[in-house]
Amino acid sequence: MKEIATKTENGMTMYFCETANKYFPETQTDEKLGITYRLDTETWTYNPDLPVTENKEYIELMKEPIGIYGQRWQEFMQEQHPEKILELQLNLRWTIIPRLIEKEAQERLIALEEEYQKKYPVPTNFWEKAKYYKTMQMENSSEIMREIVLQVRE
Repeated sequence: MKEIATKTENGMTMYFCETANKYFPETQTDEKLGITYRLDTETWTYNPDLPVTENKEYIELMKEPIGIYGQRWQEFMQEQHPEKILELQLNLRWTIIPRLIEKEAQERLIALEEEYQKKYPVPTNFWEKAKYYKTMQMENSSEIMREIVLQVRE
């Protein structure tokens, strides 16, 4: 991942955009509307910095990054159901759903690993053990993709 240059100016963090060849402030405030906008350094656009929810579970969830399974769900939605993304973004589900998926996938992964180890005992030979864990990982990941990730959620 590319490092983004930052600097602090008058107590405000500034991010450097190579394309525009200039620094942008981390936040901007519309005084008339009383809304603060936060810079998205991937798209170099400002998005409203609004609370996503009052739900305490979701607030805690939003502190976590979107994991690999959540990212795969977003990719699935972009490829298969792009017409649904705007609505998900507008009601802020686009950022919550992938985190819920990640949490669900991690919980399911633990259960799948336990099931796999009951069904197939762990070998003692180093190379067989390496093959065993790689196979288990591939099978479990495939199962999670089918069961959890590749599903439309709204």
